[in-house]
Amino acid sequence: NEEFREFSIKTDFLNPNLKYIATLYIDGKDAHWDKNPTSYTIQKVEIDSKSQISLSLASGGGAAISIIPLE
Repeated sequence: NEEFREFSIKTDFLNPNLKYIATLYIDGKDAHWDKNPTSYTIQKVEIDSKSQISLSLASGGGAAISIIPLE
């Protein structure tokens, strides 16, 4: 939708005995559905089953997350 929003995602669905790398494809600080629809950033963070991923979605924005176990 066209509303800015913030929320967090629990990772309690992950295996509690493993650590992971989450690659976040998220809206850039200046992203906006009409004025700047292509602004994005990519971040990598280490997570586990007790982590929370906080997201800020721009107006009309979105996010994608890839989660891969560490070896």
